[in-house]
Amino acid sequence: MHRLINSRRVELVLGFLLLSSFLAANLGTSSRSPVIWQDEVMFTDPAANLYFGQGFTTSAWFQSRGTMFAGNSPLYSLCLYPWIRVFGFDVVSVRGLNYVLILAVAAVCLLALDRLGLVRSTVPRLVFALLVLCGDGVTYSYRSGRYDCLGMLLVSGLFLTLTLRPSRARTVGLFVLAALGPWAGLQLLPYLALLGLLVLLLRGTAAIADLLTVGLGCLAGVVCLAAFLLENDVWHEFLKSVTILSGTGRSIAERLATALIAPFTEPSSILLLAALGLILVSALRRGDFRLRSSLAAGLLAGVIVPCILALAGKYARYYCWMAFIPMAACAAAELQGGRARPVRKLVMPLLLLACAAGLPARLAVTCREWGLRDPAPVDQVVAEQVTPTDWVYSEYEAYYPAKKAAAVLFLPPYAGLFPGMKGQQPALSAADRERVNLLILKPATEQETLQFFGGRWSLVGHYAAAGSTRGHIAAVLGRGSPPYEIRVFRRQPAAVALAR
Repeated sequence: MHRLINSRRVELVLGFLLLSSFLAANLGTSSRSPVIWQDEVMFTDPAANLYFGQGFTTSAWFQSRGTMFAGNSPLYSLCLYPWIRVFGFDVVSVRGLNYVLILAVAAVCLLALDRLGLVRSTVPRLVFALLVLCGDGVTYSYRSGRYDCLGMLLVSGLFLTLTLRPSRARTVGLFVLAALGPWAGLQLLPYLALLGLLVLLLRGTAAIADLLTVGLGCLAGVVCLAAFLLENDVWHEFLKSVTILSGTGRSIAERLATALIAPFTEPSSILLLAALGLILVSALRRGDFRLRSSLAAGLLAGVIVPCILALAGKYARYYCWMAFIPMAACAAAELQGGRARPVRKLVMPLLLLACAAGLPARLAVTCREWGLRDPAPVDQVVAEQVTPTDWVYSEYEAYYPAKKAAAVLFLPPYAGLFPGMKGQQPALSAADRERVNLLILKPATEQETLQFFGGRWSLVGHYAAAGSTRGHIAAVLGRGSPPYEIRVFRRQPAAVALAR
């Protein structure tokens, strides 16, 4: 008993240190990494419009201004709104929501693993927490301002709900959480189907009732989401955005090619898969490998989930959590059960490297590029040029200061200046296009954007950070950052343009 109490005390101390270090590292570098980018702005803008009294609308999506947001994850934007009301509207507060969500994901998963008896000792629990909080793909998701962490939390909640003993509470919990799935992202639907197959592998026919409940919950969520979109007359805009973003327009050959390499999308997944592979080889040599085991489930999740999702649409870096977190749970379970002991000296370094390749590597490069990533000069240029009456078109990097200062703000997807929108009619009307009187552009898209808006424009502001100093390794790992560079143009009045 005394040893158990001491073990719990050690866990509490380690947990507090991990929590404090995690929040300090992320909040302290949040504004510098990554640079403000497309997906973050797309899903922040509806919440920002609610905050500024403009309703649940957006001018950063593929739909008309003033209509209800028809994006892929309305639930995330709805959750972000009260968060902004409490903590304010800036890049640190917006990204802070994901830091809390990912901590909740780790805690919920650890509780579920403990209730199942899979992970109960200090070292396996610590390994799992470090993998989830530091793995490359997961780090990319929670630091990028995207909505993925909400989906992680819902899936983790389903996992925990499966451990509830009262069948009625389990059924209600599974149904409600599954119904929220489509509202958190349609990509959760095929993912939950694949996880259902893994649960069948582990639990057999005993899991059928629970899986049916999850399936019915997902169906109810889809029906409610469709009704919501139809009621607000944005169903076609929703379908349009799904077509643009889903990657379903690729050929079968392209999908097969990406599916073959999908399990190797990011370094932490590769290292974790290698660690599980070593444990598999050891188990096969001992002759005690079982198909219904955490090891088998982890390997299947690490290979099949990426391949199937890539084949169905796409498997980008921000989806890597779908395979990585199940693999991390299974690796921790193997450490707990002692099945990794014969190859522990090889497995543990791989697990530590999987952690190091994510958050620590990103923080190291961020510190090296500290000045390069500073958004303050961008904020200053925008504050000097944007007035409360301006109608502004802006690149994503200047979103936060421009949103607070401008009367109306448009972003690239709304204007049709988006890679997947070639040949499609933009949501920005001709009348609104003529009312735009200030452009905040990047050199790479400057000429195309000026041509799109037409008229005469004067350069009134400019900021360019020093060139990138990142080394070859940082560039290969994808942790580098393009330098901030914006150019601000103001439309010349018609009389001035004619006089010239």
